[in-house]
Amino acid sequence: MAKNNNVEVYELSGRKYVKCTTDQPVIADSSHYDMSTSINLDSGKAAFLRGNPFLYNETTAPFPVTSLEEYLISFKKEEMAFGDIIRNPKFSPRKRKKIVKNTFKKWDNDYSTQKIKAFKENDKTVEVIGGVNFLRVPFKIKIILIVTFIFMVIIIAPTSSFWGMISSVAIGYRFNNALLNVFENTYWLKIVGNTTVYLLLIMLFYSSIYNVVSKDFTKEYQLAQNFLNKSEKTISLQYKKKYRKAYKYYLSNINNKKNPYIAPLDIKEVEEGQLNISTFNTICQATVDKAYNLKKRKPYYIAVKNFLLFLSLGGAATTFGYLLYKMVIGLIN
Repeated sequence: MAKNNNVEVYELSGRKYVKCTTDQPVIADSSHYDMSTSINLDSGKAAFLRGNPFLYNETTAPFPVTSLEEYLISFKKEEMAFGDIIRNPKFSPRKRKKIVKNTFKKWDNDYSTQKIKAFKENDKTVEVIGGVNFLRVPFKIKIILIVTFIFMVIIIAPTSSFWGMISSVAIGYRFNNALLNVFENTYWLKIVGNTTVYLLLIMLFYSSIYNVVSKDFTKEYQLAQNFLNKSEKTISLQYKKKYRKAYKYYLSNINNKKNPYIAPLDIKEVEEGQLNISTFNTICQATVDKAYNLKKRKPYYIAVKNFLLFLSLGGAATTFGYLLYKMVIGLIN
């Protein structure tokens, strides 16, 4: 019975490599293997394939990649796909192992650099957050505004039911009567008083928004911070696991005499997961951008706050001061 000389090889079918057979003998003569660059790629995809397969993300990648072996590496001033070089019989298994080691070391260093850079963005957010606290209106100021608002509502309405109860007492009646006389004889004071009430109401509303903006940013920042801190360890562990598996796969099969045509490693075996460096960069950048926009609007926030605060408290002080003066004079006379 004739011996079957067919050789198992792998060819690209759709988005994955499938096993097939050929009656061609295993290439042993390097003179039949074309080492020249035969990759016909546009400049955009070529630039992308010069990157790192461990940073590949199917959902965000501009070009589809099927295997880790499609990525380009430089060797002896030539640029070829990683798979074309490590499968070239022109090189001895020892030489190919060295190529694998050097290539994976380069990818590992690049990934570590990208990871460190992404993690450092986390520190930048810490620096930025310190400048956002200016949005908070101090609690003491809010209490003063609330108390002032209550007093102003009481004072500008001398005919209210509240003053009706106060007037049941002799001294209360005298104060209420003096208050009515002042407002009747000083029309502008009534206008100032009513305007001040509305200004205080606006200021209280604005201070609430003012604090909500700061609180909202701080909450988002803390959520991002917690996510980044917890994810950093997960990302590192996932990467190390994928890296070791891919590294071992190629080193252990470089000199596989039984099956020299091992399947190219699927890109899914090494690509980033849902938690990845890109996620780090996106979250950090979004947090930094929001903080930057808040700080950029800082002069406007402060200007409006100070303007409302000055008018409302100034109007209240004018109303209280003038009323007190006229009432004292009236009581004396």
